[in-house]
Amino acid sequence: MTRWLLLCALGAFVVSLQIHETEAQRSRVCFAQSGDYSTNTAMGFCSQAIYMALTPTSRGLLGLVNSANDADDIMGGIKKFTSRKTTYSYLELYLGMVGSVAAGNIAWLNNPTTRASFIQLVIEKLKVYPEMTGLYVDFEGMTSTFTANYAAFLTTLKTELDKINVKLATALPYDALTYAGVYYNTVLPTLPFNVLKTYEDMYATSTTVTHPIALLYSLAAPFNVDSKTISNNVFRWVIAGLPTSNIILGLPMYSLKFTASGATNFNAAATAVVKDTYCIAFRFNKHCGR
Repeated sequence: MTRWLLLCALGAFVVSLQIHETEAQRSRVCFAQSGDYSTNTAMGFCSQAIYMALTPTSRGLLGLVNSANDADDIMGGIKKFTSRKTTYSYLELYLGMVGSVAAGNIAWLNNPTTRASFIQLVIEKLKVYPEMTGLYVDFEGMTSTFTANYAAFLTTLKTELDKINVKLATALPYDALTYAGVYYNTVLPTLPFNVLKTYEDMYATSTTVTHPIALLYSLAAPFNVDSKTISNNVFRWVIAGLPTSNIILGLPMYSLKFTASGATNFNAAATAVVKDTYCIAFRFNKHCGR
């Protein structure tokens, strides 16, 4: 008999480990891809909303994740996103930018001239949308060859953003054992928040067995790798130099759906592992309840 094992998880928002209340403790940071923030989305639950719309090109120009939806500055998706500020005046809107080594679109970080010109392109883009509170940067897969230049990039970017009264926030890879020494720099503790990407599937390579998504602590083998737990990653980022007051803990906003024959536990054989849409951008519906 085939059964569906549904691993439900809630959206991405924050918890901080300090006793005294901080900005991070009061934050609920929501993410969405282009077009996800609609009039049916419960954005009122969020304190910061990030719209992942920007991406660099391999030549250090500024591109869009979804040009069909966001290219029009007046009628496109970014403008529709900023219009939600009218309804939720307290909401801080962030324009998200994503790039990666794998995509080949952040190598220009190691070129000072291109780095400077790219920052100016970002500044000009943000000036089009004065409703934006901040910019969120998520560059994936960097190695030690990027460390110094990534720090220089963030330093200059923050200086330029300060001039137009726009905040900066960044993404932290969840695998701190591998990446903390690469990504950490002295700019990060000065930012309002940095999002630890523990909302990602930490056992994504386990494609043939039922598995958890994001673990607070390790489970029984084979899900007992400490470097893949939220607790271990928070510890390592704190040791690297980040105060807990500006670390955002990401929680998955999707579920994994497995087709398994008689499976009743983790690590049971499964087929058709699917990342299921779940409460995207806190859109409450019959699947999410109230």
